[in-house]
Amino acid sequence: MDFIIVLIIAFVIGTVLGFIFQRSQFCMTLILTESFLFNNHRRMVGLIAAILFSTILFNIAVFSGLIENFNLLQNVGVNPAFFKAPLILERHIIGGLIFGFGMILAGGCVAGILFRIGEGQLSSVIGFIGLMSGFAGAFLLEKLYLFENSIAVYPSGLLLPMILDVEPIIFTIIVILFFLLIVLALHYKFNVLAIRK
Repeated sequence: MDFIIVLIIAFVIGTVLGFIFQRSQFCMTLILTESFLFNNHRRMVGLIAAILFSTILFNIAVFSGLIENFNLLQNVGVNPAFFKAPLILERHIIGGLIFGFGMILAGGCVAGILFRIGEGQLSSVIGFIGLMSGFAGAFLLEKLYLFENSIAVYPSGLLLPMILDVEPIIFTIIVILFFLLIVLALHYKFNVLAIRK
């Protein structure tokens, strides 16, 4: 597929997602802050809906072969293995903690920072520069082979159903039921599904 076509598809998808994120103020930091500090769980339901939607679509795409056949990045010369990092516990735990602290200090997640830049917030531009610097630093450390002795718990590209040795369809159903139960529990306790007038 031609690079220009890939670029146009990415631009359209990014524009649609950006519009949705900005209009709904969809930001992980905001969602977690409202949920845990202020007992406002309405945005959490939106996050769960997004997880359910992506879980279903992702599993359909993976196990029907659509991801390999419609891999836009691979078509323009990007190695898809770059996005299939092996599970190395110490890297993921430390990286996750640093990323979490960074989100709090920057006042938003990656999506939140991007749509706030569109709104004209200078602080988000500074956060974005820090984000890109972190990505560049991690990439540089990887290229310098400073982590070459790390031992992966699981190899690259292995999915959770494969690790747990569960049929993908059964795993997907369990995940969907789990998150639906969370939504029902939140609705029962906080009435989060009530339509506001």
